[in-house]
Amino acid sequence: MRIVDAVILSTLWVGCGKHRRADVGRGPLVDRIEFEGNGNSFSETGDYQLRATMVQEQNAPLVWLAPARRGVHLDDTVLALDGWRIETWYAHHGFFDAHFLGWDVVTLKNRGKYRPDLVGVVGYVDEGTPSVVRDLEFEGLGLGKPALVGLQQRADLQTGETFSVEGLKNTRSLVLHTLQQRSYARATVQTSVDVYPEEEAVDVHFVAERGDACKFGEVSLIGDFTIPEDLIRDEINVVPGKAYRADELSKTQRAIFGLGVFSVVNVIPVLDGDETDVVPVEIELTQTKARQLRLGGGVELESGKQSIHVNSEFQHDNVWNRLVRLTAASEIGYSALTQVNDISDGGLDEMMRGPTTDTSLTFVLLRFPRRAWTVETEWAFEMGVEEGYRYATPEFSPSISWNMAPMLTLGFAYHLRYFDYIEPQLESFEWDETALGMDFTDPYLLSFVSQQLILDSREGGLVTRSGLYGIYEISEAGGPFGGQYNFIRLSGDQRGYLNLVRYKFFGRRPEFIKLTKPVLANRIGAGVMMPYGSDPDRAQIPYAELFTLGGSSDVRGWVRNHLGPYICDTDEIDACTSERGVSQPSEEIIPIGGAAKLFGGTELRVYNAIGYGAAIFCDVGMVWTSMADMNPMEVIPAVGAGGRYKSPIGPVRLDVAYRLGNEPMFEQEPRLNIYFALSEAF
Repeated sequence: MRIVDAVILSTLWVGCGKHRRADVGRGPLVDRIEFEGNGNSFSETGDYQLRATMVQEQNAPLVWLAPARRGVHLDDTVLALDGWRIETWYAHHGFFDAHFLGWDVVTLKNRGKYRPDLVGVVGYVDEGTPSVVRDLEFEGLGLGKPALVGLQQRADLQTGETFSVEGLKNTRSLVLHTLQQRSYARATVQTSVDVYPEEEAVDVHFVAERGDACKFGEVSLIGDFTIPEDLIRDEINVVPGKAYRADELSKTQRAIFGLGVFSVVNVIPVLDGDETDVVPVEIELTQTKARQLRLGGGVELESGKQSIHVNSEFQHDNVWNRLVRLTAASEIGYSALTQVNDISDGGLDEMMRGPTTDTSLTFVLLRFPRRAWTVETEWAFEMGVEEGYRYATPEFSPSISWNMAPMLTLGFAYHLRYFDYIEPQLESFEWDETALGMDFTDPYLLSFVSQQLILDSREGGLVTRSGLYGIYEISEAGGPFGGQYNFIRLSGDQRGYLNLVRYKFFGRRPEFIKLTKPVLANRIGAGVMMPYGSDPDRAQIPYAELFTLGGSSDVRGWVRNHLGPYICDTDEIDACTSERGVSQPSEEIIPIGGAAKLFGGTELRVYNAIGYGAAIFCDVGMVWTSMADMNPMEVIPAVGAGGRYKSPIGPVRLDVAYRLGNEPMFEQEPRLNIYFALSEAF
């Protein structure tokens, strides 16, 4: 009876609202749809969630650019039925006593005789009190107590929390997946739900029928493709005769997608076969176009650097029909750095600025010499801008990597790099007169090998929600590998992501936690560089290779690269070298980097249902001239907050960070810095 009343009331309000009535598709344009009596944008019942269940839509953003094509007309009949849809949606989310009270349609702008008016639509709801899960039972799973407790903790439905149909479906899927992971491929799960609106309670019961334990049967490939079948089968994790595991199907799908030549990969267990304990598997494949051309551009805005660029990329994923990948990429732009004044007789009267380019040609041989191995060869040329100089550097880098485990990759690479300073404004600076121990040879040739270990268990796609990511690298320059310099570089960067939805706070999960799905991201990194050898001309670290910190992607709260040693414009060369505890002589400095660094950060991220989010963070870090000077107690913190938007190509962020501490060597550095970037800081 309540639903019928809501529909009648909705119709009356639409009829009595202050707007110009018109035929379907010819009425006024709906500029916006809002609600009163519901939750805010970070709640389960915000405006976006209610609009998503409606058929009546509102104008798209910037509709005024093409109103005839993009304008959405008001449909009275549809709007009346939307009242019933909203009330049904509330019931599916545990609000069994919710009432939809009706609509009000208000003219926002009268645009004359020949153009439809703009109207705003306001819906009124009385949410009532949601019903919570009072009793949650599982039967027939055959799990031990630890496994059952683990399943209950991961379930969307939790005792004492608001009931929802979506949570019921997700919990049933979790139970089914748990059984399928234990080889019960044909398991079934029945659910019963008893609702007591007057008691604001729901009792939920899951009953499982496991059936026979199963093993994998024959694997068949279906579809039109030109890739040799043996190359595809090498990526299949499903082994006939082994115990059935649902995860082996998803691993196979990811592995075949990873080849980069299929647009559709469906891995389907055949559950209607004659044998009750054998499950054949069919893999449906659709081959994509091997050649792709991408065009784009971007803008980078942060304290210390502003740049704009356009980029193009051509990729061929199946050269010679043997999964050989060819990529040709080019990025052309223009960058400008923060104003820096005189440091030598030549002076630094203008900010560093100039054209930039980053061009590369890459060949990738997958599965060479065997599965899990990849050989890559890259020719690259980069021209860029740094404080004190511009540079150009061609580089040749062959490498080989081994995916030694699902989450571990070991890489070996050789790099031959020619580095040429363009218009170096530090050219007249006598480095040998200082204790910095750096080399400013122009140009120089660097030859080094590197070994890299990558740990990657991240989940969540473009927005990481959980897991670990770590990259550890050792590089050896010079010695038997040639080049002009002998030094060793060690670096590590470890990140961890914690999905807070999985945890209870004070015995329950607050609604805000369930809806915003907060993620706690943590990071710690370090690096050291050490010259070696008896030849003092070779036992050096090139100036351009030194570590720097500060900026959008490592320690926010600082101008780009300004956290660490610097030189400045003073009469005394020794006095202008930065030292802890000594006042900063000038705000016009050039960061010179150092041979040791330590940094870290923690960030709490939340997003609402429509992709808008926020973050609060704390970053710390420091760069030292040498490893002997390195002291973890000297890291300097910064705190900040930012806005986020989850775009189709990744999160867009705007961060504001404030530097803490009263270290004299940085007293003239700006304390507040702003960063705009595409992608999270880490």
